[in-house]
This record gives sequence, structure tokens and C-alpha cells, in this order.
Amino acid sequence: MTRVLLFAPLYPPYSGGSPTFFSELANTLPDEYDVHILTAYHQDRPLFAKENGSHVYRIIPMKLDLPAPARMILEGGVAFVAAMLIGLFRRIDIAHIHSTSFSTPPIAISMMLLSVPVIYDCQDLAVRSWIATLGNPVAHFSVGKRVDEILVDAGVDEDSIIRTPITNPTYVSEYASRPVDSADDSFSVVFVGALRELKGVDILFNGFCEFAVEHPDATLTLVGDGPLREQLDDSIRNTEVGSRIELLGNVPHRKALSEIASADVLALLSKRETGPRVVFEAFAVGTPVVATRVGAVPDVLDDEETGLLIERSRESIIEALATLYEDPQQRQKMAENALDAKHGPTESELINAVERGYSRAESV
Repeated sequence: MTRVLLFAPLYPPYSGGSPTFFSELANTLPDEYDVHILTAYHQDRPLFAKENGSHVYRIIPMKLDLPAPARMILEGGVAFVAAMLIGLFRRIDIAHIHSTSFSTPPIAISMMLLSVPVIYDCQDLAVRSWIATLGNPVAHFSVGKRVDEILVDAGVDEDSIIRTPITNPTYVSEYASRPVDSADDSFSVVFVGALRELKGVDILFNGFCEFAVEHPDATLTLVGDGPLREQLDDSIRNTEVGSRIELLGNVPHRKALSEIASADVLALLSKRETGPRVVFEAFAVGTPVVATRVGAVPDVLDDEETGLLIERSRESIIEALATLYEDPQQRQKMAENALDAKHGPTESELINAVERGYSRAESV
């Protein structure tokens, strides 16, 4: 049996693309892999647990209110010691490490000291060039062409890059429903993601508030947490349309899917992305998407067919919401097109790609 240390900065019950990816990966890997997941502390879960056959160590502190240097010392220090202990006592064979976290370098160094081959999982454009080659990794998992370019520019051998496709968990399809004509005149907008300036949630909020003044049946639901949460809480209390804005915070993935499926449109005004999982999820459940032209979004969103591609501005989101609000038939057609579209690779394709990387590590 191959023993794998899987470093996931966040893991359920935390929500979002990364926790969903790592939990689904751990749950679908063949039984020949003994998976040990090192992740962030969560107050509602035990420090050590066995879940769906995997060993989960929720011990890395997440202190988002601390300055970056302090977080690097605290999180990195705990991660280094934990990885060393897990590596020694569990006799880890392969380390599969998320590439963008304060804990990434210390874990990579610990594996290097233990002579454990490392694979970096590069899911976003924030991967640092100096990290990409730290510890002489044997392979890099990449989710897109732009990530490939960053890795190659950092000196990574192109032959070591393995494309891991973005896939939806099988249960996402349970939330899909064919849209039907409705006498309900309400218009609901949903955002799912980190409450950060990078994701454009502040632009969406300001645009919606202006839009909602003229459209009293419009609602906005914000799903997620992050640095802008306190600011958004205050803004909701102080705006005249605050009663029609709901800030749910982090919720389980199935709850987030339910919110997406029940909305008329999902909005994502990111400054940069690779392949945002939430867009694939929205299409899979039949919800049109309004999004900026970043990363792989223009490749998967068919403008005016499954949603709208817009500029990253308050004026653009107001115009897009007005367009969809005023044409329910267009919204319905977009929803049908989204359901009929090919929703990307299957989980088996993802597992095949990951196993290629693991096989490479085992052969070192």
C-alpha cells in the first residue's frame, strides 16, 4: 500500500473549490492508497479523525487576523513539525502538496529532509516560482495552460507537468433541474467564493445595491467568508436594500449547491482565475453565469448562450443584471443551454492523471 501525505490548506467542513477538490480526491482514490490529510484546524471537528478511509489531521492554525510574517511563523512552524511527525511515524511514501499556502514551503522542506518525493498541486495563478522548484519535486499537477506557463518560466521541466482536469463531484448533478416557466417575478443573484477584493464581491455588492433600488423584487445571496466579511456586514446594515441581501458565510458544499441551483444567476467578478469550479457547478445545475473574462472562463462560458461575459466594473454588472432581469425567456434559455452543455472531464479522468503523478513519484 502506498502512503500519501496530502496537504490541503482547507478541508471540509470548510467550503470552496479547494476543500471540495481535496475531499473528493481523497474519497475517490483507489484503496491501494493510504491517505493522510494535513489541514487547518476547525473548531467543530476533532484534531485527529478517520473519515471515509482517510486519516485527517486538523492541526494547522488559521489566524487570518495576524500579519503575514506572524502567520508564516505560526502556521509554517506547526505544519513543519506535523509533517515531520506524520512522515516519520506513518512512513509516508509520497507528499502531494497544495502549492500556495504559508505552510507549503515548510512541509516541502520536511519531506526533503525525509527523502520523500514531492508533487505540487498548482490550482491557481498564485504559485510562486521559487516554491515551484523547492525540494526537487518529481511532478506538478496543473489545472490550466496559464499555470503551465508560470511553471515553465520558473524552470520546471515541461515533461513533469501533469494536467489535472477540473471536475464536479458526482453528487452535483443531484441539484440539476430543468427550468420551467414561472409566475414568480422574483430575481435572485448568488455569489459563492472567498469574500476578497480579488473575487470582486465588493463590486458586485455595490452594483447590486444600485440595481436593487429600481428592482424591488431582486435579492442577493453571498456564500463564503474572508477579509471583506466585516465590511460587507456593515454595508448591508447601512444600505436601504439590506433586507434583500443575505450573507451566509461558509456553508457545506451541498448547501452552496442548493443556493446556486435556486438562483436566477451566479455572478463572479474575479480579477484573475484559472478555472473557477463554481462556474462548472452552476452550469451543471442549470444556473446562468455572469462573469469576467479571466482564466478559462471565456473557454467554458458561451457569451449570451450560457451566461454573459462582462467587464469588471459596477456599471457592467448593473447592465448585465438588468439585461437578464428584463428577459426571463433569455434566462430560461441560458439555463437550458447550461444543462445541455458538456460539463467537463469525469472523476475517472482526474484520478488517472493523479495516479500518473503518483506512479512517477514511486519510481524515483
